[in-house]
Amino acid sequence: MYSGGGGGRGRGYGGRDRGAPRDRGGNGGDGGSRRRHREDDDEEDSKRQRGDSYGNGGNNAGQSRGNGGGGDRGRGDAQSGHRGARKPKEWLPPEEFKAKLKAEVEKRKQDERDSYDNVKTRPDNIADTAGNGGAPVNLLANFFKIKTRETVWILHNYRVDFDPVEEQTYTKRSLLKVHEKNLKGFIFDGTNLYTPRLIPGHEETLYSEKEAGGGKVKITLKHVGEVQQGDVQYLLVYSLLIKSCFRLLGLDELGRHFYDRTGATNLANLRLEIWPGYSTSVRNFDGGIMLNMDLAHKVLRLDTCLERIRADYDRGRNTYNRDNIQSDLVGQIVITHYNRKTYKIHDIDWDKTPLSTFDQGGTERTFMDYYTERYPEFPIRDTNQPLLISRPSRKDRHRGQRGNILLIPELCNITGLSDAQRGNFGLMREIHSVTSLDPDGRVKKLLNFMNRVRSSDQVQAKLLSWGMKLDPNLVDVPGRVLPAEKMAMSKSGREETFLVEPNADWTNQLKSLEMHSSVEMRKWAIVVGERDSNNVDGWLNDMKFVSRGLNFRFDDNPEIFRVQDTRNPVGYVEAINHAMAQRRDIQMIFCILSSPSVDTYSAIKRRCNIDYGVLSQCFQNKHFRNQKGLKSIATKVVIQLNSKLGGAPWIGLNPFKSSFTMVVGFDVHHSGKGRSAISIGAMVATTNNTFSKFYSTVSSHTNREALSDNMGTDFTKCLHAFKAKNNALPDRIIMYRDGVGQGDLSYVHNVELNQIQKSLTEAYQGTDKAEPKFNFIIVTKKGNARIMRHERNSYDNPTPGTVVDKIITLPERYDFFLVSQQPRRGQTVSPTTYNVLKEEGIGADKIQRLTHKFCHFYYNWSGTVAVPFVCQYAHKLSYLTGIAYRDSNVFANESLAHFLYFL
Repeated sequence: MYSGGGGGRGRGYGGRDRGAPRDRGGNGGDGGSRRRHREDDDEEDSKRQRGDSYGNGGNNAGQSRGNGGGGDRGRGDAQSGHRGARKPKEWLPPEEFKAKLKAEVEKRKQDERDSYDNVKTRPDNIADTAGNGGAPVNLLANFFKIKTRETVWILHNYRVDFDPVEEQTYTKRSLLKVHEKNLKGFIFDGTNLYTPRLIPGHEETLYSEKEAGGGKVKITLKHVGEVQQGDVQYLLVYSLLIKSCFRLLGLDELGRHFYDRTGATNLANLRLEIWPGYSTSVRNFDGGIMLNMDLAHKVLRLDTCLERIRADYDRGRNTYNRDNIQSDLVGQIVITHYNRKTYKIHDIDWDKTPLSTFDQGGTERTFMDYYTERYPEFPIRDTNQPLLISRPSRKDRHRGQRGNILLIPELCNITGLSDAQRGNFGLMREIHSVTSLDPDGRVKKLLNFMNRVRSSDQVQAKLLSWGMKLDPNLVDVPGRVLPAEKMAMSKSGREETFLVEPNADWTNQLKSLEMHSSVEMRKWAIVVGERDSNNVDGWLNDMKFVSRGLNFRFDDNPEIFRVQDTRNPVGYVEAINHAMAQRRDIQMIFCILSSPSVDTYSAIKRRCNIDYGVLSQCFQNKHFRNQKGLKSIATKVVIQLNSKLGGAPWIGLNPFKSSFTMVVGFDVHHSGKGRSAISIGAMVATTNNTFSKFYSTVSSHTNREALSDNMGTDFTKCLHAFKAKNNALPDRIIMYRDGVGQGDLSYVHNVELNQIQKSLTEAYQGTDKAEPKFNFIIVTKKGNARIMRHERNSYDNPTPGTVVDKIITLPERYDFFLVSQQPRRGQTVSPTTYNVLKEEGIGADKIQRLTHKFCHFYYNWSGTVAVPFVCQYAHKLSYLTGIAYRDSNVFANESLAHFLYFL
């Protein structure tokens, strides 16, 4: 699964080594929401479909919650646990109980603040966060204003307990619904109830009857606090209200989004089904409280998990190939047939089958009996299949849920796509034809859905009962298009500057200009399979042809080392060993791969990067079959080779010529699954004033405390590398921090930023230089905001360089949106969000202009990318380290630290 030598469709240089495994994991979701770096078309940085996992700590309905295992989770899934009698509820004196309840409430509030990332990060010294440079432009964003009555409401928050315990949220809602009039309307999330009514005495007991003679249920409401307008919980109530309206429209809630199964597209020939859906978020923006809504898609495989397990059954040995099955299923999100809920698979219990038993309220029952009785319309036919294990999520654990959930593979379908499916170009093209939408189509679908919401009498009654209305139109947003950037290449040995065209692409300049600076490749070797060796001469001729125009020199008679068995990585490794044994001063090992094997690619990179500290380039033999496009591919490979060797294909103009400026990027790659999971943090920093020389460093961590420690250490290394190159420490530092997960903003702001500043202080102590002006900016690529240019009655993507810093920005942040690249035809661009945590001596206009400028300096694409170049380099480095080295304690040879060996 390599991209190959600059090939594929499009003009990218591969976005990576021309044979690197794809950096992907997407599920065929909305094509318009994918992050685009305008690289090789094979590389799309989509993320694996996410879904919530659920669990509980109770027995079946009617039993008290405790450590007992097994019974009805209320979601229809059996749960494993410790067998035995129910654990009685702990009795506490009233004052201790109140204190415990208050602590629980405060913890929940903090969790909600973290989940919203509702952290004040706007620096205290910054008054105005909006710029004014550039040409004004009228834009539209996928936000709907929420109109509320002028009267300020105080909501009361009650904790709700059911006796007997009921775990199913749907059942809880139905039990409470009969008391809606008494409660004067309420919103319920499964644990907490919000209502404008204050219950006298702060506690009330209600009774409801279960359906079908299920008996009487006692419902106790205990007041735990008030929710003032402006609190995060107030926004949570709005969000819960919107979700309840979506349920009234008959949408299915899967994970975090809602889907419309009635509008599903069935791709029977591919055994896939695609459900259209909507992602929503309610927040208080600079333009007021608004609903951010975007289109989403859920890809479901029509084959069950059992079919996947059976596909790896070894009939000869009468056993399953467990390693392959574990590798494929663990980490996947599945959806159950009987309750349409999603779960993340964490493990497989090979010792349990549907005939295994569990304790349901003191009675031994088989899983088979349980599911047959509860869901007779979904029979279990295979009694020997193993069971899937799903662990409760963090949110579930906060609710007191414990124990693993055991799922029947026969009753589960996998969501998302396998690696093999993602590698199928025809399949992906068909999926994208369903999921990709241009701005015009996206706007129409959003407006049609909002019309559906406003046309529902039930929904309108629900909203009006809470004094709410949704604006029928998308919000208008003022934007600005930044001036075109000036770039420099070379012509006849002299620097030649040019303005970047409106489409943010300078591929045409490569036809008439030379690279800005080149490094001669005098000593290199080619490693190639015996069957492909007859293509080498033609390939060298193509390289020579394009190199003349780019001013790149190389030895056109390199030593060639042939591999007899290209199916085994050992053959390539031995050829590299022979090449290095003959000449240890080799600059580049050029490997022509016969197949897209991750093992082969990893073996080559480990041997070259770790053992020998030599640069390497992987190239797929499939490109030899594309004779028409081979010269275009050769152009991209030559530029990539020159970049790895230390040359600069192009440069931008530095606005800080009179001072030493260092630009730093950081990103994280999460590698492995379960207990073997490890995170790789990569940092890349510039070491010259044209931002074309680099230093990189990598570290691994298993928790964020280790991450912050390593980040401080790596930052210090970058400072030392800069000083070694310039005989001086930088006067100004601009750092872009990518890879910040949801809920981590507070930690980055309060811990990581302080750690880096501490490293700065220590590095400058004892020198005659003042600490530098330091700027720290968080980069977020995968938000749900979409920005469209509005012209008369049609909508289009904004021009690259469009910036938005009003209306849809957050009042507690110094943030802005930037569209820096041109999307593919038929897609809606996804703007990148920048959150400035620290700014010294630059100002909003210059921060925005610099950030856009830095999106031009990535050498693997002759155009702008979605994030600043140092972030994209850090992303490439962390990904290579995570997938190729496969050892958390092994990194590339330090001799490569000043080269872009990871391209």
